[in-house]
Amino acid sequence: MKSRKLNILLLSSILLSSCATDIFHLNRRNLNKIIPGYYLTGFASVDVLSDNSLMLKKNASISLKNIESTEWLASFDLLTKGEMNIDLQFRTSRQEREKYSGIVVKIRNSFIEFYETDKEVGKRIYYNFSKNEMYSIKILNDGARVKVFVDCDEVLDYRTKLLSTEYLIFKSFSEELIISSLEFEDVYKSEETKFF
Repeated sequence: MKSRKLNILLLSSILLSSCATDIFHLNRRNLNKIIPGYYLTGFASVDVLSDNSLMLKKNASISLKNIESTEWLASFDLLTKGEMNIDLQFRTSRQEREKYSGIVVKIRNSFIEFYETDKEVGKRIYYNFSKNEMYSIKILNDGARVKVFVDCDEVLDYRTKLLSTEYLIFKSFSEELIISSLEFEDVYKSEETKFF
């Protein structure tokens, strides 16, 4: 009798834990644009609001994967009710690390900074991010070339020797940060990259 209860308890714990996952998907309605995402700080720290938007709570991190290529153009919108305070990381692995690796874009309420493997690159850009206002971000990750745009302003044009990867990590330090209109495009198929 004891072994049967133990077996039932063991089986139920296996079944319940197998339902928990660290993976979610965006853009499921468009099979050509599906974006796999990974909860890096647990699913309770992120709310998927719709097919193409999510909300990161304070200290939440996710990783998004471009399934087509390691060279991509990512575009998305950011909105916060409080201070703008987010790190974007790419040319790195899917997992977040205590020390940053790859290219890091630190977006703060009044400035943007850029790092390559903990070394500051480029100039600090002073930019005034207002509460409750939507900002469009584009990141071009193409060979040795890296470009970052906020709305229509180019804030970084940089060449790197780091290898391209398919991952883009978001780490929010804002109370609530909404990320919407997420899209990855293959650099070689995108009409938009012709203008870069």
